[in-house]
Amino acid sequence: MVDRGTVVDVDNELQSFDVQSIKFLVKNLIHHVQLKQCSSLLDVFTALEIFKHITENNWKEFLSECLFMIGKRNIIHILGLNSSQIEERIQRKEGFLIPFRTALYNIAEDLDSTEIEKLKQEAINMVPNIIPGLWKVTSMYDFLDVLEKKDADFAP
Repeated sequence: MVDRGTVVDVDNELQSFDVQSIKFLVKNLIHHVQLKQCSSLLDVFTALEIFKHITENNWKEFLSECLFMIGKRNIIHILGLNSSQIEERIQRKEGFLIPFRTALYNIAEDLDSTEIEKLKQEAINMVPNIIPGLWKVTSMYDFLDVLEKKDADFAP
């Protein structure tokens, strides 16, 4: 069972954007309807626990990996863990997060608003039916969500 008090302590150190980043990282692990309803880190980790992606034995490492990925290494100590150990585990490819999702996250973090606008225009030019979803795009996460949804629409 997840130590909810510790998760709340970590959540208190995060901004809403940080929680959105973690939601993006775990998107493939929680059904989008449940994930959309999550407004806090505790909500996300409760959903992960319900869907059996975390257990009493691994939730701290899972959370520390999320914190490491979003650049919140300074609060991993709340979990009683060392960020260098987390980094080594990730480098050995023994992490909990899906590599595809972390790659998308890294891409999203590397782009600024000008580059996102250019990508939106390219998407409009290449896939005209994508336009309605692009009007709502305000971040690279949103842009990738639209592309992923469009990809799912074309899946056999």
